[in-house]
Amino acid sequence: MRLFRSLCYLYLLTCLAGVAAGQDGSRLRQGFERLDTDANSRLSQTELNAAPRLSSRLKNADSDNDGTLTFEEFATAIARSMRPGPNPGPDPRPGNESLSPGDHIRTVTVGEVQRRYRLHVPASYDPEKETPVVIAFHGGGGNPDAMVRVSRLDDKSEEAGFLVAYPFGSGPDEDRMLTFNGGECCGYAMHREIDDVGFVRTMLDNLEEVANVDSGAVFATGLSNGGIMSYRVAAELADRIAAIAPVGGPLMMETIAPSRPVAVMHFHGTADKFAPFKGGFGENGRGGRGVTEFRSVDRSLQLWIQSNGCDDEPTVTKLPDTKDDGTRVTQKNWGNGREGTEVVLIEIEGGGHTWPGVAPPAAAAFLGLATRDISANDLMWDFFLKHRRKLDGAAKEPIGGAKGAAMELLRTPDSHFADLPGYDFEPRYLSVDDPNLPPGNRRIRMHYAVSGPEDAPTLLMLHGNPSWSFLFRKIVPPINQAGYRTIMIDYVGHGRSDKPANESDSLASHSRRTKIVMAD
Repeated sequence: MRLFRSLCYLYLLTCLAGVAAGQDGSRLRQGFERLDTDANSRLSQTELNAAPRLSSRLKNADSDNDGTLTFEEFATAIARSMRPGPNPGPDPRPGNESLSPGDHIRTVTVGEVQRRYRLHVPASYDPEKETPVVIAFHGGGGNPDAMVRVSRLDDKSEEAGFLVAYPFGSGPDEDRMLTFNGGECCGYAMHREIDDVGFVRTMLDNLEEVANVDSGAVFATGLSNGGIMSYRVAAELADRIAAIAPVGGPLMMETIAPSRPVAVMHFHGTADKFAPFKGGFGENGRGGRGVTEFRSVDRSLQLWIQSNGCDDEPTVTKLPDTKDDGTRVTQKNWGNGREGTEVVLIEIEGGGHTWPGVAPPAAAAFLGLATRDISANDLMWDFFLKHRRKLDGAAKEPIGGAKGAAMELLRTPDSHFADLPGYDFEPRYLSVDDPNLPPGNRRIRMHYAVSGPEDAPTLLMLHGNPSWSFLFRKIVPPINQAGYRTIMIDYVGHGRSDKPANESDSLASHSRRTKIVMAD
């Protein structure tokens, strides 16, 4: 479907170029017919979704408000969008420029050096509303275009409504083989002591001049050298960075002294050959030993656990193994940090030097396995939603993405479920949708427990109201002994699942979320 949408959009761009050049509308008619998959001479919203980037051009095109577009309505709107419009006048914020949805390359000056970053602006961007920002650092030897392909964060940006800033690293060639100075790594940038922290601060200053940035919701992530760099900006720009989610890159600094606590979610594969999970020298991409001695994941996290004042021992959760891809994911949470921070490890057993949820191309198979049991983008965005930075001592409303404010969630502490008689089932969790936010936001934790033979016929155990899966503690063991597998679910609002403070039970919401559990 993504390929089909891309082809439709590329074809329609060609048609629009013809319109702009004053050519006849035959090619535009062909573009319309390509979108009109049911050949009824009208475009439904479903058909228009195949070319989402045309949405701004087709605003208010439905003149008769019947929910579809005729060719005349379609062509009129396209032609209108191609005409020069009136000068909108200066932006009320000094120095601000109008940012249109799409991709922009911006340049800033750091000292006497010009640096660049690629900015992705989602279609839902509203200059009147404060918008979160995710900084995405590319890996060593890469560039922003490579990071876009590796992470697919642009897709998550369109879904959730945040800006993505992709900084360019440094190198002998300004467009490729670039690195960041993350402390004790990496390459050109480290050896020349490039001021990448200063660059990021200047980039954020520039971004706040041209966009309506939510200053309390600036986050960072990155792969490999990019993950290492996200650790450094958390340590040295804690006044600007609310939370980080490095992937496959450890902390490469001897000590840290952030000005405030910063929440950390670290993704790492245990079979990573390039930045080894336990530390040491990795491979260099040609099968030989690399030149960097990496610090271990454990050391990276322990420094942040101590700095944030988190619990000494983690809560460990084995996430559902839904895909037969050679990996298994365990989540470890060190909670109760200062200012509500936490440190989270997403440990991917068998995972390589890859971005979770995105399969590397065949040519990059040497990087190892990419788990499909989770999406790093979904998990880190849920994590970022929880950990915005307080401004002026007051917490702002929860981030709501493109469609509204996230609901307040209550969670019963795990200690309240300890030593329940007859209830010794291993808890599992899956994130499901908050209905206040765009579909796919997956920020509400839903509990379930699985027992019995894995390949046996399965019974889904659904409790009533008020109740939870504890109800089935005495009947599940004999069902399992009879050769059946059972899945017990706690509806949202019940048992070990999250409890929205402002949502009442409904059959529709329970049904929708149960389907998500079963699908995964």
